[in-house]
Amino acid sequence: MNSSSRALVDRYRSLAEADGTRVIAMSETMILIEVEFAAFEGTSVDMPFAMLALCLQGGGPTWKRGKGIAIDAVWQPGTLGLALPDQPARGATPAMRALCIAFSPDLFAGAGHRAALDLRPIANRLFDDPLAAWMMTALRHSAQSQGMASPMFRQGLYLLLERLGQVPDRQQRRLHGGLRGGRLAPAIACMEANLAHNLPMATLARGMGMDARTFTRAFKRETGRTPFAYFTHLRMEHARALLEKGSGVTEAAMAVGYSNPAKFAAAFRRTCGQLPSHWRQGGEP
Repeated sequence: MNSSSRALVDRYRSLAEADGTRVIAMSETMILIEVEFAAFEGTSVDMPFAMLALCLQGGGPTWKRGKGIAIDAVWQPGTLGLALPDQPARGATPAMRALCIAFSPDLFAGAGHRAALDLRPIANRLFDDPLAAWMMTALRHSAQSQGMASPMFRQGLYLLLERLGQVPDRQQRRLHGGLRGGRLAPAIACMEANLAHNLPMATLARGMGMDARTFTRAFKRETGRTPFAYFTHLRMEHARALLEKGSGVTEAAMAVGYSNPAKFAAAFRRTCGQLPSHWRQGGEP
């Protein structure tokens, strides 16, 4: 452990020992905690780590003023916010219980095969996004079962932060079928955000706090399809829209996570009744 990591760990430990704090998991570069925050008004204490928080209970109006910072918003269950180090500000926050991830601000400065992640555009804003809230909860389950040092946790946190930088307007969020506004809506939102990626249904189930069998039964009861069949349907709908706009078959296949053209063609034909090449040439049958 280098001196920088050791200093962070020391600060994490002091954070963990604060009143009203329960440690869920910890590594050299991150700590996951559940905190009971008391109402506060004054100047925030500088910290050497970034802090991502999800409100679980309580909340209320909040404001914050500082260099380049101007917040007037409301914390409520499901709201997320990110604070960065070296950004002293004056403000007020309500009493609330929150799930927090504190991490080194340099954690994603060079994130492997992905581009470095600039956190500044999403800092000092509040987000009300069901998918992001679900992802935060899923990270908690991952940390409890596998710890925070696993590449899976770091990748999941990267995707969550990336999501916050792409949160659509609430009016533009589209939920499908009988799940519109329902209890499984976060699962649909996660599917929509991962059309180009492999998304194990067991992962979705864990994120919803269910075992795979219970999740599949609940999902089919509300949509008439299994989660996998529904995810495939969403993928093919998106592929069809791309073909109609002039995309090539290979391009459409890659956009919905298929590297094997034959498997894509078979899935497309089952859903749309035609091969993708025929659809591109002639449109709907």
